[in-house]
Amino acid sequence: MHHQRIRAYLEYFIKDKIVLKLIWSFLRSGILDKDIYIETTKGAPQGGPLSPILVNVYLNMLDRELERRGHRFIRYADDFVIYVKSKRAGERVMESMTEFLEKDLGLTINQKKRKVCGATSATFLGFNIQNLMGK
Repeated sequence: MHHQRIRAYLEYFIKDKIVLKLIWSFLRSGILDKDIYIETTKGAPQGGPLSPILVNVYLNMLDRELERRGHRFIRYADDFVIYVKSKRAGERVMESMTEFLEKDLGLTINQKKRKVCGATSATFLGFNIQNLMGK
């Protein structure tokens, strides 16, 4: 997530300048790797308490877009599944949502993790849907 995009998005909802400054400081704090300081210009430090909150706030735009399109979906932080009726529809939705995430939200999709498959062959957050004897 690009810092300028998240900052602009947060400024729309949060009017308290002190809170915004604290969030900005957190995002720009950098990373210390084996005594080497690395400046950060995008993303949020992993493992920090603010990271999951920021991703959920920012991906609210994804939720609204999926709802607007009438899709059924599940999202947990930056992992999500979209349910459609056919593989062809899945490929079409995958393409359009990838474009939305990359162009509109400025995010990068992990090409290794994305796939189109049937609901019973997918695993999401360690869980899968099974069809046992028609149930």
